[in-house]
Amino acid sequence: MLYYQANGLSHNRLGVCAGKDAIGNAVARNRAKRLLREAYRQNRPNFRPGFDFILVARKNLLNLKAPELIREFRNCLFSAGLIIV
Repeated sequence: MLYYQANGLSHNRLGVCAGKDAIGNAVARNRAKRLLREAYRQNRPNFRPGFDFILVARKNLLNLKAPELIREFRNCLFSAGLIIV
């Protein structure tokens, strides 16, 4: 799940959360957060500047491989108009 809001700065900021109820044990939560941070990092050069992003991990995220997640993340950002192609 992606939440975003304009921050009035010249750069973007990122927050990642993975709840115990939604994901499970610490190993799974840490893997989910690593995957989300990597998806953000891979797409960072294409972002429009000046936004705060909060990425919330969900259970089905753990079923995706990193390239699939990066592609889905890019599609989500593109449909929201937050990515410059």
